[in-house]
Amino acid sequence: MASKKRAKELIRLAGEVFRDLQAATPQAPASNLQRLAAPTSVDTVEDVAAEVRSLLDREESGPIQNLTDAAERAGICLIPIFGLDGVDGLSSWVEGVPVIGLNPSVPGDRIRFSLAHEIGHLAMHTSRHDHVESEANRFAGAMLFPRADFDAAMVDKPNMRHFVSLKASWGVSVAALIYRAHELDYIDDSRYRSLQIQMSKWRRNEPGGFRAMHGTLFSWLVRSNGGTAEVAKKFGFNRNHVAELQDWRHLRAA
Repeated sequence: MASKKRAKELIRLAGEVFRDLQAATPQAPASNLQRLAAPTSVDTVEDVAAEVRSLLDREESGPIQNLTDAAERAGICLIPIFGLDGVDGLSSWVEGVPVIGLNPSVPGDRIRFSLAHEIGHLAMHTSRHDHVESEANRFAGAMLFPRADFDAAMVDKPNMRHFVSLKASWGVSVAALIYRAHELDYIDDSRYRSLQIQMSKWRRNEPGGFRAMHGTLFSWLVRSNGGTAEVAKKFGFNRNHVAELQDWRHLRAA
């Protein structure tokens, strides 16, 4: 609980530092992500995901090759968070700045999905309710692999090899692809359970690695304003905290 509280404090601090650096840096991207209307059904979640793809300046269809880059070009502040068992991401609006904390220690496909999931929270949710996590998961699946593309990619009775192949093309984990196939009724409950059993043999190490893409915008803003020490001094922030917000590798070996 203490580590989660600290992570939330880092997200708040990141938003404040990012806002000041954004205002001081003419070339900094504006924060284009917006709060959108809360979805009224699972189908409207897909519509919201399509709208956010547009806000991120992505095409309506096709894979998003580098979601981290797309998010940062849209002015989303990304920072690393560590030490939260079972938590891959957190997010919050901080004085108009969308901030997402991501766990760099997980595989690249999980970082991508967590980033999309947290973008969904920022875009759709102003309060907690029973369905926020399932909505954010559906949003992530729809943003990374839009419904029309998914429909075109599905075959009759897809097998595990088919899902592994799709992972390589779309950068979405096999687990997430199978979940999406199930929620869109391409596989029934029995087939879903069978694929889950097959996946359990991997022990969380799926085939088909996907390189993790870590954030660079925050560090670029710091460098553009004289470096960590200068930014801390100029804007009145703790130097160690400013450094921590840029360090995507610290504690990785611990």
